[in-house]
Order: sequence, then structure tokens, then C-alpha cells
Amino acid sequence: MIQYHNSSGFDSLRQRGPDRLLECKVLAQEKTGPQKAAKKPAPRKALPQKALDDVTPARTLSIAYIAALGFIAILTIASHIITAHITNKQKEGADIAFKIGAQRAGIHEIIQSADKYYTLGDPLDLGFLKQAIAKMEQGQRYLTDTIRQNDLFGHPVSAELQKIYFQQPYALDEKTTWFLTWAKELATLPKSEQARRTIAADYVMNKLPSTLATGLDLALQNYQTEALAKTDRYYAMQYYGALFVLLVLVLEAVFIFRPLVARVEGYHQMLLRYALEDYLTGLNNRRAFMKRATTELRRAQREGSEVVVVLSDLDKFKSVNDTYGHKVGDLVLQHYAEQLQTLLRSGDIIGRIGGEEFAILLPRTSAEMGFQTIDRLREKIARLPCPYVDADGKPQVLPYSSSFGMVAVCNSAEGIDALLARADEGLYEAKARGRNCVVQVPGNAESAAPANQPATLGQIEAQIGLQG
Repeated sequence: MIQYHNSSGFDSLRQRGPDRLLECKVLAQEKTGPQKAAKKPAPRKALPQKALDDVTPARTLSIAYIAALGFIAILTIASHIITAHITNKQKEGADIAFKIGAQRAGIHEIIQSADKYYTLGDPLDLGFLKQAIAKMEQGQRYLTDTIRQNDLFGHPVSAELQKIYFQQPYALDEKTTWFLTWAKELATLPKSEQARRTIAADYVMNKLPSTLATGLDLALQNYQTEALAKTDRYYAMQYYGALFVLLVLVLEAVFIFRPLVARVEGYHQMLLRYALEDYLTGLNNRRAFMKRATTELRRAQREGSEVVVVLSDLDKFKSVNDTYGHKVGDLVLQHYAEQLQTLLRSGDIIGRIGGEEFAILLPRTSAEMGFQTIDRLREKIARLPCPYVDADGKPQVLPYSSSFGMVAVCNSAEGIDALLARADEGLYEAKARGRNCVVQVPGNAESAAPANQPATLGQIEAQIGLQG
């Protein structure tokens, strides 16, 4: 049996026009004194656009993150450059060491060939001598050209080699040139100029070789020591560069990446909340309500507990928007949502699923308890008008009411859509019976709820505070 509770007298009072309402208010003020306007509810916090629009922290973090990445990239590139430089230096050092060693061997080869040619005069020995001279000249050109070069910073390739090759007391380049000059003269002088040939042979085989060999040995030793010291410095630069990159990565993770992730997560949670929250009232939107209600129905089915599903609608809300404007209409919706949150339990699920349509799910609630709870809610809302400020800046109050359709089930396999459709039948019946009432449609968990009689005009006036 469909049960309902209405306040038809309230609607009839409103239908009689503003004159009757004003008359009732005057009578009430004469008996009880001026009526104080109800305390304006705290407006719901607007969407934190500042959090979305204030991009300075995010921009700072982004700039710092990009700067850190750029710095790491620079260090990484520098490390690769240093590695390539070390490789080139090692190759260059190997070539120089090889050429110096070849010069050392070339001296002995020239001495042996010159000795045989000077003693025997064999043309074959002459050929070997000329070949050794050309080979040593080629090595000399390579060494002098390489030693004279500077690196990218204007530093000499080897300060030690420049000192030994071009400065006294060694002047290895000059002495090598003399040695090769005397060797070529010995190879070109005819036998008829024996005296000149003897002088040339003496320089090539006796006077210059020991000095050249000592200078080349010293050059090789000093250059290898210098090259090893430079290589150690390059490796140290790589090592400290790698440590610095690791330090930057740690600082980036702690002071940039972690706050950035936290901010992104915060925005994600905020957007997720906005996706599941009604922007005006702060209640669950339709999607969130349906999801939470489905979860609760499954739990109730597992436990075999009772559940009450309610659908409510603000009476004649279109006329509120048409008469007072949408701004006041929004205030009424917010006021109604606040009353629902205040008067219902924290575990009850409330959602705004339409313009002025709200859905409620009362878990672990019997049919009788649910009817009583919703009926008390209806009465409370009818007694608490919505405060607002009119166009003249004066505080006003706007009475309003709501109708409810409800269904109670226990251990039911029906989904939330089906239960809302059945509650909507009760809401439709409540509208047909004059609004401002609760109508319970048959379910599988009804208990005998008392049938309420329509309220009289005096009772309605007393409920909304128009009579003492």
C-alpha cells in the first residue's frame, strides 16, 4: 500500500498569493515580535580556481626541472668530450712515443749503414743509408709539427717536449737536423773528397749519436710522465663530474621531481574530485552517487541488511528561478544540500543527480526508520526558509518545500537504476498528491508505517513560523 504524508495546506497558502502570506507574517510579528532572519548558511567553497590559475610554483618547478636536466645534459656532454679527448690524447701519446722510439732506432740504423758505406763503399749500403735518412726525416717532421701545435685553450701539446726539442741545453730538433745533414752529406760526397767524408762520418757515427740518444730518451721519459699526469687529471674530472651529476640528480629528485609529482598528484585528486562532485552543492554528482550506491547495495546484499533508496525534488523550483532569478535558485539548492548533509547521517549517500533532483541511499535502515527519517527531513526543510539578499541589498527569506519518493529493500538483487525508477514512482505520486510529502512505494522490506493525514492550514502556518 502506498503511504504518503503531505502538507496540502502549505501549497494552498502559497496559491492564495503574497497578500495572504504578508498578512500571516504581520500577525506573527504582532504576537512574537519581529522575526529574525535565519542565519545565512556558509556558502559552499567555490572551486579553487586560484590553485588552478596560480601557475607560478608549477612554472618555477618546471623551469628548475628543465634547468637541472639541461645542466645534467651539459655535464654528460662534457663527460663524453673529456672521454673523447682522453682517447685522442692516448692515441696521440702512443703515436708520439712510437715516433720518438723510431727516431732512437733510426739513429742506430743510420750509424750502421753509414759505417758500412764509409768502410766498404757498397752501393747497397748507400741505399739503406738513404732510406734510413728519409725515414728519420719523416719522423722528425711529424714530431716537430705535433709538438708545435696548441690545444683548444692555447696550451702546448707537450710543454716538456717543446722544452727538450726547441730549448737549450738539449735543442733536440736542431741537433737532429745537424745529424741528418751530416748523414746526407756522407751519402752524397764522392770518394774523391775523402777528408770531407771523414768529417761527416765522424759527426754521424761519433759526435752526435750519444747526445741525440740521451735527448730522445729524456724526451720519451718526460713525455710519458706528463701524459700520465694529464690523463689522471682528465679521469679525476670525469670522476668528480659523475659525482656532481649524481648530486644534481639527488637534489632534483628531492627538491624538484618530488614536489612536482606531489603537485601533479594533487591536481589529479582535485580533478578526480571535481569529476565526482557536483560543482554547486558539493554533493556527489550522478556518476559518483551511482558508483557508491552500487557498492553499498552489493554490500547490503552480502550482509542481508535493509537499504532505503529515496528520490527527492524541490517543489515548484522552476517558479523560484523565474521569479527570483537563477542566483537565488542556486542559493536554494545549496541550502537544501546543506540541510541534507546536516540532518542525515555521515554514512548516508547523498547525490544531486539532476537540476533540482536529489537521490539518497540510507544503508542499514528499515522501511519504518527510513520513512520516519525522511519525513522529519521534509518537515525540517519546510520550517527552514532559504535566506538571500534581494536587489535592494535587504536580507530576505524564501520558504520552499520538497517531495520524496522512497523504496525499502532487503537482500534484493535489483540495481540502483531499478530502485531509483521505483522511487521515482513514489515521487510522481507525491507530486500528484499536492507536493511536500513522502510516498513509499512497495518493496520487499516494508513495515507498517503510519499513514499521515493532510495538514491543516493552521498547522502549516505554524510549521513555517507564521503563527505564534
